[in-house]
Amino acid sequence: MNEDTKKLEEIEKNYEILNNCIEKLLELSSDEDEEVRMRSLEALDSIRTPEVENRIRKGVNDPDELVRHSCLEILGLWKDKASIDLIKKALSDESWMVRSEAALALAEIGDKESINTIKEKIADADEEEMVRYYFSLFKPGDHEYYSKFLNCMFHENYRIRCAAANLIPEITTPNNKQFILNILSSVAKKEKSKAALSSINEAIKELTR
Repeated sequence: MNEDTKKLEEIEKNYEILNNCIEKLLELSSDEDEEVRMRSLEALDSIRTPEVENRIRKGVNDPDELVRHSCLEILGLWKDKASIDLIKKALSDESWMVRSEAALALAEIGDKESINTIKEKIADADEEEMVRYYFSLFKPGDHEYYSKFLNCMFHENYRIRCAAANLIPEITTPNNKQFILNILSSVAKKEKSKAALSSINEAIKELTR
């Protein structure tokens, strides 16, 4: 057996292993335990077969909010335009975490037509939800919310500061990078919350690599 034949056989073997793994993860994604469903779906985020796509989309209506949240996050990472209508419906979910992730997914996809839909949610949003709406509205191009999002870095609630710091690298460009770093450095000097300071330092670290 020559070397090329061995390589071809190895490819075939690994292809079979991969398919078996995908099938097993899909099976586990319907498990009765919500954490098993969530973890198996998250493990499928880098595999885009039609069957996997359908399972992730179905997960947006899962009984568990964390499963729904994870599926929306994956659809956003995929920039899955085919799921825009499904994601828009999730903006009315009973869970603020799911509603927020739906807005973030629409921002990731870059769906400007969703801007007005997200704006309508602001009036009834709580603070943790609102920071994510501000980010989602700015990212597709509505610059009115740029300063509102940045102001969240100075919010009295440390969880809001954490959320803003975690998201801020995604709106950083070569043109505003130094400005953003100045804000992060300024708030880091005064930050008393360990959680918020950790998020701020991680953002600084990411932007200065």
